[in-house]
Amino acid sequence: MATADHKMDSYFSRSCIHLWEKLLERLNEHYLHQTARRSCAYTQVMGSDLSKNLESCNQDI
Repeated sequence: MATADHKMDSYFSRSCIHLWEKLLERLNEHYLHQTARRSCAYTQVMGSDLSKNLESCNQDI
């Protein structure tokens, strides 16, 4: 069964920021499969990937 992408994906895509594929996989998971530990991964990914994505976005302008 296909699921809609998480709203964070569309929000960041409109801002020229493409989220890490593994993060999207975790965000799109059914909430019953999520754990407290997953939220830590979200924070870590955002911290490391966000700055890289912003740099590449600025180069494209």
